[in-house]
Amino acid sequence: MNAMVGIVNTPSSRLLRAVVYGHFAALVGGLVSFLASLPGYNVSVLAIAVGWMVGTAVATGSYRHGGWFYRTLAVGLTYLAVGASLAPALYVEMQTPRPGIDLYVHGDNQALEHAFKGQGRVPAPPMLSMSEEDRRTDSVVAALVLPCFAVPIDSFRRPLSGLAYVTALFVAAFRSRRGVLESARSRSASPAGQ
Repeated sequence: MNAMVGIVNTPSSRLLRAVVYGHFAALVGGLVSFLASLPGYNVSVLAIAVGWMVGTAVATGSYRHGGWFYRTLAVGLTYLAVGASLAPALYVEMQTPRPGIDLYVHGDNQALEHAFKGQGRVPAPPMLSMSEEDRRTDSVVAALVLPCFAVPIDSFRRPLSGLAYVTALFVAAFRSRRGVLESARSRSASPAGQ
């Protein structure tokens, strides 16, 4: 039995197991967080649960080995899971026309002045004509870039959500730490002469 544990508990097997367990927990946590936010509610508190899940999964996969690499892995996976769950809503919000801002960006100063003076109704912003290839490229870039920036953008807009995200990252790092209790128990159980 001990020979089997020695083979399974190599550094590379711990690393692989921690990566697989952590990715699975991040995927499940991000999906649950995304599905819970679909009705339009702010579910940033679920990020703490995602951090707990990912940190626990990384710690379980590494047999509570801990260390800076496993903590970084847990924090990074939590960050990406939370960012990926926020990215679709942020993308839709970025694509929603904003009459005053879009008029300013497109340089229609006369329509902008009329809109802010209350004269007439606000004209619809000009639609950008994009080819199918440009739309596809825009979607791919948004899918790769937005998860990285969704957490800080949402944190600036909603500071309490930002506090929940920081707490989630702390929880992920804390849960993936080295198992202090297990090593203390093993030292106290060993004979004093060894």
